Amino acid sequence: MVHVMTASQTKIFRYLGFVLLGLAALLLPFIAAAVGYGENKCISSFALTSFFSSGIGLALITIVPKMDVHLKKRDGYLLMAMIWALVSLIGMIPYILSGAVSSPFDALFESCSGFSTTGATIFSAPEMLPRSLLLWRSFTQWLGGMGIIVFASALLPPTGIEDQSVSQKHSSVNVIGKRHARFTGTSARLLMLYLGFSAACLIALRMAGMTFYESLIHMMSTVSTGGFSCYHDSLAHFSGTAVPAVILVFMILSGINYNMFFILKQRGIAVMMRDEEFTAYLRILLFTSIVIFADLIMPRPLSADSGAAGDALFQTVSMVTTTGFTTVNYMRWPVFSQILILLLMMVGACSGSAGSGPKIVRILISCKLVKRSLHTRIHPNRVSEMAMNHRPIRQETATNISNYMFFYFFLIFCGSLIVAADGQDLMTTLSAVISCLCNIGPGFSAIAPGLSYAVFSPAAKAVLSLLMIAGRLELFAVFMLLSPHYWNSNRA
Repeated sequence: MVHVMTASQTKIFRYLGFVLLGLAALLLPFIAAAVGYGENKCISSFALTSFFSSGIGLALITIVPKMDVHLKKRDGYLLMAMIWALVSLIGMIPYILSGAVSSPFDALFESCSGFSTTGATIFSAPEMLPRSLLLWRSFTQWLGGMGIIVFASALLPPTGIEDQSVSQKHSSVNVIGKRHARFTGTSARLLMLYLGFSAACLIALRMAGMTFYESLIHMMSTVSTGGFSCYHDSLAHFSGTAVPAVILVFMILSGINYNMFFILKQRGIAVMMRDEEFTAYLRILLFTSIVIFADLIMPRPLSADSGAAGDALFQTVSMVTTTGFTTVNYMRWPVFSQILILLLMMVGACSGSAGSGPKIVRILISCKLVKRSLHTRIHPNRVSEMAMNHRPIRQETATNISNYMFFYFFLIFCGSLIVAADGQDLMTTLSAVISCLCNIGPGFSAIAPGLSYAVFSPAAKAVLSLLMIAGRLELFAVFMLLSPHYWNSNRA
């Protein structure tokens, strides 16, 4: 039986046409960059990709009829999933046409890694790639970090989707309590804040000694918490300069809930410091850095490892914020510190930030759930309410977070089993799945800092690419779309 698109699905496809037109326009500056660098293959690859994207976009807008229908909350899942799938597919074309890769699986992996702000790469020596292609590579992260969400939300009001229902599916605007405000009124402020961070980071990196090209590459990878670098050894390439310190500051800022900056401006730092997630974020960074530093210097005098404190802090911040930059190969660290790094990969930044991962707020509420469960077992008749920032946590919220954490570990388990068929060792397999699902980038063993994901087979890269997108879409969107109940148009 032929499936006929519903009015809602028709409207979504028309909306995707505008998204593709926007992406085609965003490709134009990279044609100019390729011309400036004299990279002929890249000129044609970006031009053809832009032409292809605009062609499909115009076709969708022209062919698909305009429907006057109010989209349901459930349509938001499909909309955001299709946006990520489309931009990832279009984004892979320049890699193939420029000759940078020969396998479509490699191109898809790199594109998904960019738009999902993962930072995992199949290139063992990115410095050998054309400069315009590296700019595009980092721009996909900048766009994926916050720009594409704001870009999409700017077009949402005409679609009839309630903004909050869509924004809840994405980590960048998923917040708790009063901060869970209408996204319509804050999208412009979020964009301005993101652009402000980008400009400040670019200027700071130039002042720290980077060239404009290097500054642009690393700025886009920093504020988006992406982690792509134009060098195989990441920020270790800038050892001895002020560059790691500048990026450290902006990684910390990018891992904070963006709404906190509005609270800071309107109500002061005292109110900001009373936020449970924000204070937990700072405590995790400080405590873990001190523990790793102590572990690093324990076997030898402090004077023998003068850079240990900076490396410990940098890698802690890089992993918690899911950026994935490295200043040192942590595979040379003691096993205790390596395990801490692996655990930090599964923490995630603050909700409402550009970072990915489970998010600190979910971990806090999960801990509160465990604590309440223990109290209930000890005192069965005791009524124990949970609160976040002195506001009661609804049972629906607690249930959703429990479901999310279950899906999260379920995906790690299933993903590891599937990728294990590739024949890699345990740490390579497990860390690759965790790193891709949490949008980190580097892992352990064969994918340690300075190495690449080229060791995996095309099938494994396809699975890891799906995990990257699933992690960026906050898991629920993927599981809902796989449910047969979702495609039942009679259900709300």
